[in-house]
Amino acid sequence: METIQNYMTTEHKSCDSTYAHFEESILDDDLNGTKEYGKKFSDEMGIHLKREEEVLFPAFEEVSGGQMGPTQVMRMEHTQIREMLKKIEELANSGITKESKKKLIGLLETLMILMQQHNMKEEQILYPMADRALQANCENIITSMKQIQHV
Repeated sequence: METIQNYMTTEHKSCDSTYAHFEESILDDDLNGTKEYGKKFSDEMGIHLKREEEVLFPAFEEVSGGQMGPTQVMRMEHTQIREMLKKIEELANSGITKESKKKLIGLLETLMILMQQHNMKEEQILYPMADRALQANCENIITSMKQIQHV
């Protein structure tokens, strides 16, 4: 049986891989790659965050007794991630100059640190808690998350 932790950790790795391609295309001055991977990364992150916020977090909160605690922290960090993604997307779509490239790489490095810290908390704390708390309904929750395909 698939676990929430395995499913969501696999999504984290996929987002990280797309992030790496996005960053590489910027460093290589590959405008087409930057647009392609930038959109793909933004879409993957958006879907991942939406799956957590619309399916996983509410299910976990229902059995744990509310929105306080780990899901509240994760939602605040999701807001920060979305704000960073918006700034990155705007900068990436405005055309890459030497100056904008430097800013873009700086924003991406900040986002990566934020994502690494966020993912570590989810993978080491939230997902194991969710697997235990939602054990009887794990399969249905994963199925519901998989059904979210668009931001």
